[in-house]
Amino acid sequence: PGYYYASPNKLFEYMLAGLAIAVSDLPFLEKIVCDHDLGVVFNPADPRHIAEQLNALAGNPARLRLCRENALRVARERFNWDHEGGKLVGLYKTLAGGNADSGKAHAV
Repeated sequence: PGYYYASPNKLFEYMLAGLAIAVSDLPFLEKIVCDHDLGVVFNPADPRHIAEQLNALAGNPARLRLCRENALRVARERFNWDHEGGKLVGLYKTLAGGNADSGKAHAV
């Protein structure tokens, strides 16, 4: 299914807002959250697991603060147009048969 590989914009919007992240255990989402210690991952089919994960995060103010700080830092450093835009422009150039060596993002 398409949602299995989806990259929802709201994840990145929440990161840029400096929020701790809670996501279902889809591989792409889990990798981002776990690799950068942004929050918690849960099995969406298990309400008890969702509650446990959310309560564990909410009950640990130091970890919650760290996850919020990490989310904002990673959004600013990694998941932004300056970083990702060059890749997208390069992909478009490759698909159009042009030179894909441009590593800089371009304003749109």
